Amino acid sequence: MTLEFDSDVEEVKKFLLDAAARYAQAYIRMPEQAKQFKLLSAICLVYTCGAGAQVALHLDTREVYEPDGTWTNRNYAVLKKPKWASGNADDEEFATVVGENLKRALLASRDSGAFRELPRRNRCELAVEHINGLYGWPNYQDRGKENLI
Repeated sequence: MTLEFDSDVEEVKKFLLDAAARYAQAYIRMPEQAKQFKLLSAICLVYTCGAGAQVALHLDTREVYEPDGTWTNRNYAVLKKPKWASGNADDEEFATVVGENLKRALLASRDSGAFRELPRRNRCELAVEHINGLYGWPNYQDRGKENLI
């Protein structure tokens, strides 16, 4: 499957940069909301394809993050992606292409310093997940190899 995702990757990187800046500002300015804005243990992109296609930024502040489908801050930010509606929601090949490009955006954001100002725990993981399980990164046994901030 040949698709052009460079513009999507750039859009997701901007989305991540904006969301990270908002969270960092909220953490600094709203100490009274310490239950919501705490040190991060995970930054996860969870996405859907087909009708209602979008990518949601889920953040986790648990002391130790586990990829168990729960996050303390679900849908912290959501980016609608109508372009991805052209893919079948159950098409594993399409979901994999989208997931790999989201991984690329997440790692590029990390490498460019987009998450530098975020309040985070000593171990803060990055992850990408298709809502129906058609794609997931990293594999459980590979956690900590390339997905840490």
